[in-house]
Amino acid sequence: MLRGRHAFTGTGADFGKSAYAEAPVWRAVANLSTRLKAPIPLVVGRTTVPAGEYSLFIEFKDPKTWTFIVSSWAQAARFGAPLSEGLYGAFGYTPEKDVARAPMRVDKLPYTVDQLTWLFIDMTAEGGRMAVAWDRTIASVPFAFER
Repeated sequence: MLRGRHAFTGTGADFGKSAYAEAPVWRAVANLSTRLKAPIPLVVGRTTVPAGEYSLFIEFKDPKTWTFIVSSWAQAARFGAPLSEGLYGAFGYTPEKDVARAPMRVDKLPYTVDQLTWLFIDMTAEGGRMAVAWDRTIASVPFAFER
């Protein structure tokens, strides 16, 4: 929750660093990493992501250049767990377990979202967009159901 703070502060190379502190990417949630359980294969960007369970991360370059990351890193249940158990949040993240990376569309909202929220928007029988909304920003990535 924002609790009176701004979600994405900083400029230049420091943009967004407050959202993910000392981790190399943003886990896009508090504490444990965001998880996606896909019962069927999904196409994210140009990559097919097999059915399974994944951690989701976001990498910031600047206020308009965000990259959505689907990773096979497991989720550790506690802070300080060894990497063999997975990641706690995004601490220890490295890209060698990335399954897919795709650019995100970043838009300003006309209102403030106090509690970080993940959404599935623009849904059709073929796919839709996964989105994260927080503060006055919504960022989304298209996905399709593999047939």
